[in-house]
Amino acid sequence: MHGDGPEAEAWHERRRRALLESGSSGLLEDLASEPGDVSELVGYLGPRAARTA
Repeated sequence: MHGDGPEAEAWHERRRRALLESGSSGLLEDLASEPGDVSELVGYLGPRAARTA
């Protein structure tokens, strides 16, 4: 999603931390606040979040 290198690694680490600290709903909130259009991704993951809670 964000290519390779330090920026991609930092993005991944922030999302991983959000998932570990806040669960799937926290990750979805984090993704929804991303710049750019991630609505498709959030729309895909949203219904599945209930299964991981």
